[in-house]
Amino acid sequence: MRSSTAWASTTTGPTRLPSNGAAGIIATNTRATTDLNGKPCGESGRPLRELALQRVAEIRTRIGTNAALIGCGGIDDIASARNMIAAGADLIQIYTGLVYEGPFLAVKLARAVSRFTHTNANSQKIQGDLA
Repeated sequence: MRSSTAWASTTTGPTRLPSNGAAGIIATNTRATTDLNGKPCGESGRPLRELALQRVAEIRTRIGTNAALIGCGGIDDIASARNMIAAGADLIQIYTGLVYEGPFLAVKLARAVSRFTHTNANSQKIQGDLA
């Protein structure tokens, strides 16, 4: 199946929502680079963390709330998960963190993010009620 999702780099052009019925976007994942011998390889995990946060924030700004945004890249602890949510991700996706932190990372992050989003939602509601 060919995807008709097309979007340019968020630093050079507009982001378009998926036009094939997709409900969201996953941003980011492995970054293409080269190793010390000049051979193509991929970079993932912590080296992508700051770039991933920037991209998620940029994409969220461009697409608004019309589509789900899944943040991925460098998430391997509670702080990085919370930062990704704060940057605009609706959901988070983990890969490399599982390798280094083990299978219980998902449970740990789910609990922490649940508390974070619940507390944040209540805080926003209270602030809205006071306005």
